[in-house]
Amino acid sequence: MAERLEGTTELSQEEDALLDEAITSSWKRPTVEYRNGGKEVQEDDEEFPPLAKKTRDSKMQGEKMTRNRCNSSSSSSTTSSGNGKKNVEYETDPAVLARRQKEIDYGKNTIGYERYIQTVPKNERAKEHPKTPPKYAKYSRRGWDGMVKLWRKQLHNWDPPEENCDDANSETKSSSP
Repeated sequence: MAERLEGTTELSQEEDALLDEAITSSWKRPTVEYRNGGKEVQEDDEEFPPLAKKTRDSKMQGEKMTRNRCNSSSSSSTTSSGNGKKNVEYETDPAVLARRQKEIDYGKNTIGYERYIQTVPKNERAKEHPKTPPKYAKYSRRGWDGMVKLWRKQLHNWDPPEENCDDANSETKSSSP
């Protein structure tokens, strides 16, 4: 008897022939019975037509292909009822609101934020100035984190300039052995 390789099985000739037939045979539509006006009708078994690959050339034989678009209320859009206003959703999850407030408090507890609110009064703030992200607006986690990151980077523009930067580096170099 021939040696069996590990992880393989031997098939008898009959099993092998059945397997080949199952793989190579064409699929047939199952017989469907239904009632049509009280009479039973039975469809004959027919082979499905072979699937032909459609190429770009076969589609574009001098005819212009158009796509029909449906405007429905279920489509994803940012406007509601076509009046141009954005549909704003509000965050209600207390855990998310607490996390957002913690991140806002962390940003407001910086030297740059203190200098910013002292230097620029609210009525003189421009679009380019840092604006605290709205914690009650509905945002994905990634969207919220991106807004906080941008806000924090803008706050760093208001940090005090570092003085004696070279002196601090020279002291650490001289104190090392």
